[in-house]
Amino acid sequence: MIRSACVLMLRLFALIGFVALLIPPAVANARTDIPAIPVLNYHSITVDPGNRATITPEKFTEQMNYLAEQSYTTLTLQQFTDILEGRMQAPDKPVLLTFDDGYADNYEHARRCSNSSASMPRCSSRPA
Repeated sequence: MIRSACVLMLRLFALIGFVALLIPPAVANARTDIPAIPVLNYHSITVDPGNRATITPEKFTEQMNYLAEQSYTTLTLQQFTDILEGRMQAPDKPVLLTFDDGYADNYEHARRCSNSSASMPRCSSRPA
């Protein structure tokens, strides 16, 4: 019984995949004026050797300073959405920074890079 249910599911997935190939992509209506916007996602800014989901505070500062030196402009999520929906023109070198899970270390270290202007801030090496 379980085997036949699995076979049925596999056939269903194959059929769905085949039907999806028959549906033409919406390329004709695709917007070409939307720039590629890098989205950098950070999980935790801390020292945790062996944990690939974290970045050290020093490496994070180095990355933020690199973005500043390269004249990137940070976006708010609202600005990002407005650009994608055509309500706002993108700056020359936009970047969106995101932090998942709301760890305190994200706030603690990202605060050193508070954005008081419209451009990418430089990070301080001392705690805010």
